[in-house]
Order: sequence, then C-alpha cells, then structure tokens
Amino acid sequence: MTIPPPFPFIVGSGRSGTTLVRTMLDSHPDLAIPGESHFIPKMTHLKGFLDVVFTDQFARKWGLPEPKVRVRFAATPPATYPDAVRLLYACYAEVQGKPRYGDKTPPYVRQLPLLADLFPEGRFVHVIRDGRDVALSLMGAGWFPGPLEEAAEYWRTAVEDGRAAGAALGERYTELRYEALVADPEPELRRVCGFIGLDYSPAMLDYGSSAERAIGMAVHPEDHGRLRMAPTTGLRDWRRDMDAADSGVLWLLAGRLLSELGYTEDERGVPAAARARVVRFKALGKAQRYQRGIQRRLKR
Repeated sequence: MTIPPPFPFIVGSGRSGTTLVRTMLDSHPDLAIPGESHFIPKMTHLKGFLDVVFTDQFARKWGLPEPKVRVRFAATPPATYPDAVRLLYACYAEVQGKPRYGDKTPPYVRQLPLLADLFPEGRFVHVIRDGRDVALSLMGAGWFPGPLEEAAEYWRTAVEDGRAAGAALGERYTELRYEALVADPEPELRRVCGFIGLDYSPAMLDYGSSAERAIGMAVHPEDHGRLRMAPTTGLRDWRRDMDAADSGVLWLLAGRLLSELGYTEDERGVPAAARARVVRFKALGKAQRYQRGIQRRLKR
C-alpha cells in the first residue's frame, strides 16, 4: 500500500493570517493549495461526490476543468471517500504543475479530530494571532455581523478548540504565530516546511504571482488586498487602534487564553465601562440560550 505524502491543513480563527500562510506555501514549486474547501466535513460518502464538488460555491473558484477531472475519476475510481478527496486535490495540483497538495480552510480548526481520522497523513498548521488584532479585523469585515464581544468569543473558542484537538494529535499538529511570521518569515517557513515534509524554497518569500490568484479565490476578496504587500508588522495594532474599553472587553472575555499564549494585558487596565459591557453581554447570552431552550421544548 502506497503511503500518501503529508496532507497539510492550514486552519485558524478567521482573520488570523491563514490566507497569507496559504499564499506563501502555494508559492512553493512543489505545493499547490486551492481556495477554501468547506465541503470535506459535510460529506462522508462517494455517491455524487463530483456533482457536489462542481456545484459547491467554494470549489467552483478552484477553476478545475470538470471534463478532465471526471475522466480521471472514471479511469482510477477512488475506493473510499478520503481517496476521492485526495484524487480531487491531486487533480488541482496537476493543473498547477505541482506534485503535492494542501488545504486552507480556517473553520476546519473546529474539525481537526474528523480530518485526522479521515486522513492519517494529515498535518495541521494552526495559525494563531493576538485576539485583539483579530477582533479589529473582524469588525472591519463585512461578513462578520456581531459586536466586539462576539468577535472575542469567536476567536477564543476557535483557538481553544484547535489547541485542545492539537494536544491529542501530538506530532501531527503545530502552531504558527502570525506575529513571528511577519516579523521574520524565513525561519517560520523553514519550520513549517520541515513539519509537512518539504524542502524549504525561497520562492515562498516572493509570492506576488500567487497573491492575485489567492485574492481571486478568497471567499471575501475585498478583505485580502494587503496580500499584495510584503509581510509588514503593525499594519493592524490593537495598542494603537483600540481604545481601553474595547481592549478591556477582549481581556475580560479572552484574557486567560491571551495570557496563556504570551500576549500581554493592556497597560491602561480594564475600565469600569468594559466590565459593564461584559456583564450585559453575558446576561444577554444567557437570556438567548434560555429562549432557544423554550423554543426547542415547544417543538417536541
């Protein structure tokens, strides 16, 4: 039985830098990473696999030649669902003229146990960024409708889920800090390449040609214009761009995790206004959960 090469998955909270990591790795001459997939955990069977893929709003952005892919699947029918996924990604890599493939879908940070079971060769790169900078970015993204408090909870739960699953995956899981990557990309990329079984290539630092393709494949292209720039520290900095009340809200809701990750508290402290906002947010959350419970019971 042929053992597949490592199948890297880039995951993390949205707005943590996963698209930058994907663009850098996709610039490697031996690795092709398409746009986000989202469909892998939704399917567990072979029936209708290609029909689902070629009607999926995310996979359509990959630009795969459907007739050629269907011929390839007919010539070498996959025996299992994971084999079908592998073959699909191999087709994408071949179109790009590369021998290896990977995936970048941030929400898979909550699906690591399932992906690890499906793909024993899976290697999981969890991109982590200071939750306050993530919250700033989320509040500027049109797809995130919630207030700052919900951005804090979104980041905290995504990172906690990924780290908890990663602890069980052992050597198949690694964390990549966004701040370290943009400050000095080469050593971080060398480490990631070693983790996924690739020789380091300096082409990953010159990712301009991949940037436009990555922006075009992105779920929200308007949020990724900065990919056209070289890695730059301080483009978004909560110390400069976030007032003490907002920073305090983030610390009250996610401070334990921020501290565990080595991110420091705001020197301005946590104002009373932040505490009041968190009390209201938590009370509203309890009320909403209570109301949903009543609605579920009424439907029985």
